[in-house]
Amino acid sequence: AEISAVDEGDQHPEDEQLLVGTGILLQQEGNYEAAIEQARKTLKIHPRSIPAAILEANLLHQLKRDQEAIAKMAQLLEFYPDNTSLRQQYARILTHHDMELAQEQFSILSRQMPDNGDILLSLGIIALERRDLETAQSAFEELLNRDLHIAAANYYLGRMAEARNDLQEAIIHYLQVNGGNDFLSATLHLLDIFVRQDDLLSAEQHMNRVRLRFPDQSEALYVLHAQSLIKYGRLTPAERVLSEGISQFPGSTRLLFARAMLSNDRKQLAATERDLRQILKHDSEHVAALNSLGYILADRTQRFDEARHFLEKALQLNPDDAAIIDSMGWLQYRTGKYPEALRYLRQAYETAPNGEIGAHLGEVLWVIGDKDEARRIWREAQQLEPNDATLNETLTRLKADL
Repeated sequence: AEISAVDEGDQHPEDEQLLVGTGILLQQEGNYEAAIEQARKTLKIHPRSIPAAILEANLLHQLKRDQEAIAKMAQLLEFYPDNTSLRQQYARILTHHDMELAQEQFSILSRQMPDNGDILLSLGIIALERRDLETAQSAFEELLNRDLHIAAANYYLGRMAEARNDLQEAIIHYLQVNGGNDFLSATLHLLDIFVRQDDLLSAEQHMNRVRLRFPDQSEALYVLHAQSLIKYGRLTPAERVLSEGISQFPGSTRLLFARAMLSNDRKQLAATERDLRQILKHDSEHVAALNSLGYILADRTQRFDEARHFLEKALQLNPDDAAIIDSMGWLQYRTGKYPEALRYLRQAYETAPNGEIGAHLGEVLWVIGDKDEARRIWREAQQLEPNDATLNETLTRLKADL
């Protein structure tokens, strides 16, 4: 017969390792209450057991009883100030509650474990979050000096340089983020700086290098490049980037949709429709394309039957999507069916209150004469999204005084 860890612990009731091991098994099974009892049983027999104390603290953390965990670990550290495992666990739990004290603990750990890059990186990130820029800068530079976490250290040094508007130093650091979790973010920051400086050639050259290095990410990188250009109003270069991407990936619904939305922003109806229909050739159930094409036809043309066809299919595929419900409500309004328009638009606004849906609902209320309710909806939507373009355009067009 098999002997469980619990049985083994019972056969050797004084064995610290077995007692803690039993608690860990119970923890892995998700039986936290039994595991914490096991940890406390161990601590009764072995009051200064570090593994048992760490296990208890972990369990208290998992049970969202962090204050108990913090108090117990602080007490234990008084007896064992040089125990780095205990201090690391204490510091990590503190990051959820007291960043100043957490930084203090990571500072101690960095002196106790000077070659530990993880500790130094944690210290830098916490110091940066607390706006202790001197400590953060020192920690990240020390990582570079020790050839530890080079990509992460350069990323955060780049962020700090950018924050103080030292863009040349920021570029130098971002260019050295060659991989890791921060690579994509560093790429976006670099793009942002180049486009802000109107250095579109450097932006293009950098993205070409990145695509060559990460060919499997090439499609997404075209989209990111275009989005950065759009952010700063460089719409013609953005269209060129997206068109280049589509020439490389002719079946990319992601790139086609991005170009369609750009064409829509530029009021280029034929180009918008062409790309959206191309998407639907590749994927007849592409909900975003169905909704966008249906809404655009309802809003900007008199082709209401076509719009209804696309929106009904989108609703069939995703009946709870507030954006699609809003589009159908707008179609009802455009065809003069005000009661149906109100029903759809109220449902959309209740599901996902935002500026655009609020603009549409308010306009229908305004047109049917319920101007007080329209103003109330618009004021509420304006609080949610004061810069929403649809809302501001609606208020201007209707000469509505809130």
